[in-house]
Amino acid sequence: KYHAMMTLRDSWEWDVCAGALLITESGGIVLDRYLTQPIFNTKRQKTNGIIAGTAEVVNLIGSSLNL
Repeated sequence: KYHAMMTLRDSWEWDVCAGALLITESGGIVLDRYLTQPIFNTKRQKTNGIIAGTAEVVNLIGSSLNL
């Protein structure tokens, strides 16, 4: 059982957008490595990493990052 998923590497939008929708629709949150919500369908076509899960765990991960 997992409570969060994280990659700090850039991710292709199409690889993570469906999962991001599932997480947010079920009450979780999805942020990028800069702790902002990722924007999909951009010219760049990549996200700045992904941190997804419950708000409590994602905020704990975010506060532990020194970016």
